Amino acid sequence: MVAKMTYQPIRSQLDSSPIKTGLWRRFVALIIDVFLFSYVSLLLFVLVIKMEALQFLILYPLVPILYDWGFHYFSQATPGKMIMGIELVNSKDLKPNAFKLLLRSIVKYIYSFSRIIQVASIFLSFATYLLFIISCLFVGFSSNKKSIHCYMSQTHNISRKPCPFFQGFLIFVLTILFSIALYGTSFFILKDTLANTLQNIPSVLGTYIEKQTTKAIQKQVSSGEILPDAADRYKKLADDISSLMKSASKDRKMSQRQLGDEMKTIYSKFIVEEVDALLQSNKITLTQANEIKGRFSNPNSYEVEDVGDIVLELEKLQKNKALEYTPIQSIQFVDQVMYNDAFAKLDPKAFDVDQDLVQSFESLLVLPVRNGMNSISFGFYLPILPNLIEVPQSLHFRTDPIFNVHKQQIKYQMTTPVFELKDQKYLFASSTLTYDGVPIDEIRVNFAFKLPTNVRKIGILSTEIKEEYYENHQRISKVQFSDKILEFTFAGIQENFLGIVAYTEDEEIIPTITHKTKDISSSVTVHSYTFEEQPHRVDLMVAENFYEKFIPAVIKLDRTFIRARDYLITFNPQPKQYFKKSVLDTHEIESKKYKIKIDNKKLTINSLDFGTIKENDWIHVEGKKVYINGKVVN
Repeated sequence: MVAKMTYQPIRSQLDSSPIKTGLWRRFVALIIDVFLFSYVSLLLFVLVIKMEALQFLILYPLVPILYDWGFHYFSQATPGKMIMGIELVNSKDLKPNAFKLLLRSIVKYIYSFSRIIQVASIFLSFATYLLFIISCLFVGFSSNKKSIHCYMSQTHNISRKPCPFFQGFLIFVLTILFSIALYGTSFFILKDTLANTLQNIPSVLGTYIEKQTTKAIQKQVSSGEILPDAADRYKKLADDISSLMKSASKDRKMSQRQLGDEMKTIYSKFIVEEVDALLQSNKITLTQANEIKGRFSNPNSYEVEDVGDIVLELEKLQKNKALEYTPIQSIQFVDQVMYNDAFAKLDPKAFDVDQDLVQSFESLLVLPVRNGMNSISFGFYLPILPNLIEVPQSLHFRTDPIFNVHKQQIKYQMTTPVFELKDQKYLFASSTLTYDGVPIDEIRVNFAFKLPTNVRKIGILSTEIKEEYYENHQRISKVQFSDKILEFTFAGIQENFLGIVAYTEDEEIIPTITHKTKDISSSVTVHSYTFEEQPHRVDLMVAENFYEKFIPAVIKLDRTFIRARDYLITFNPQPKQYFKKSVLDTHEIESKKYKIKIDNKKLTINSLDFGTIKENDWIHVEGKKVYINGKVVN
C-alpha cells in the first residue's frame, strides 16, 4: 500500500512577500522628516529675507509637497523612511509612477494647499486634522497598513529590513536629542543673523510692497483701470507704508501694536483723501462718502484686516461712470409759502418708527439708539422739503459741546446727516455719534435750513455763446466750450449759484464727470465742468432768494442707558423693553437676554459673579463680553 502524500508550500526568504510597515515605524520616520524639514525651511526663510526675494514666499507652502514627492520619486523613501528601513511601492511592489506620487503628496499635505487658497476656515482645519487621525487609525489597525493618501494613490509602505521596537525607540530618542543639539548650536552660531533677519522683516516687506505696488499701478494706469491722479495717491500710500516699515526695523522699541496704530493712521488718511476725490469727481454720493468716512476716518474704529475690503471697494468705485447730475431744473418756482406748507405737514404717526423712543422738535423727529459701548446712532425724519436733496448745501448742521452724566465735557465725533427720500413719504438721514467715556444725558444739535426760492435759469447754447449773461445781479462771462469741457466765470453772491444741467442736441441729460472751482475773489469764481460727451446746451441755476429756518433740538439720551442709583448700565444691542427694580442697596435689571443684579456692590450677570464694584461705576454688556468703566472683565 502506497502512502498518500500531501504537498505543503514552503515559504523561504527568497519568495516571501514584503512586510507592510506598521504605525510606530512610520511615526518615527515622520518625526525625523519633520525635524529635518523644519530646519531646512528655517534656513530657506532666512535666505529669502536676506536676499529680499519675498516673491518666493508665495511658493513656500509648496515646499513640503515637493520635499515628499522628490524623495519618494528618486529614492522611494524620505530621509526618515531611509533610516527606518521603509520603502514606498505600488500595488505590485514596484516603484510608483510620478503622477501617483504627486497625487499622494498633494492629498497628504492638503492642509498646506488649504492655506494657499486662503479658505482654511475652522471647519476645514478641523476636517484636515480629522483626516490625519483617521489615516493613523487605518495604518495602526487595518490589515494592509494603508493610510488615506496611500489608498488614493494605490501605494503602500514596506519594510526592507527588520527593526525591533527597542531599536526604533532608540532612533526616536537620538533624533530628538540630535534635533535639540542642532537647533541649539545653530541658534548659538546664527543668533545675530536670526535677530537681524527678524528685525529686518518689516523693512524688506516695506520695500517689496513699494515695488509691487508701483508695478501694479503702472499696469492699471496703462490699461485705463485707474486715473493718473488716483495712481499718485496709491503710490503715496505704498511709499508711506514702506517708510513706516523701514522705521520699525530701525526702532527696536516700537511694539507690534504701535506699528499697527501708525499703519491705521496712514490708511485712514488715504481712505479719506480717496473718498474726497471720488466725491469731487461725482462718482459717489455724499451719503456714501460720509458712510465710508464714518467707518474709517477714526483709526480706533476698525482693524487693519478691514482695509483690504475697503480698498477693493474704492478701486471698484474708481471704475464707475460719474453719477448723473440731479435734474435741478425741478427746483424752480418754489416760494416761501410752499416751504411753510411743507414744514407744517409733519405727522409723527406717518413714520415707521418706535413711537415710544422718538422725540419731536417742531418739524423734526429724532430717534436715538445705542449701537455700541461708546456709539449712538440717530435717525432724523423730516417732511418732504423741496430742494433739500437737490441742493445739499441747503442744510447746515452743528453740535454744541457735549457733557457726560458726570457733567464733564467730552471728546466726540458726529457725522453730518444727509437727507434722502424714503418711500415717497418723508426725508430721512442718519448720523453716528462716537465719544469717550461714560454715557451721555443729552446732546444739543442745531439744524439750519437755507433753501433756495425763485430759482432762475440761464440757458447757454454751445453754438451761440454771448460775451456775458445776466440774471438777478449775477453775471456769467468768459464762457468756453472745449470738446467735453465747459469753463465760465461767475460773478455775484457765490451761494446763489446752485449748479448746471447739460443736454445733448436731443435734450437728453449728460452726466457730469468732474466739477472744479477756482476762487478769484470773494465774489468771483471760475467753474470748470467735464462731461461724458460734448454738451449742446447747458442751463445754469441761480437762486433769487432763500427761505431760512432754524430748528434747535435737545435730544435726551436717557433711554440709551439705565441708571440704578449710583450705577450706569448700557447694552448693545439696546433692549426694547426691560424690567428695573431697586430696593435700598439691591438693584435688578432684567431684559430678554440678560439679568443683572447689584447686591451690596456685588455684581452678577446671568448668575455669573463679576466681583465688587464701586459707586458711579459704568457696566456695559455686549454679547458675551462685560465691560466695567470701558475695560473688559471677562
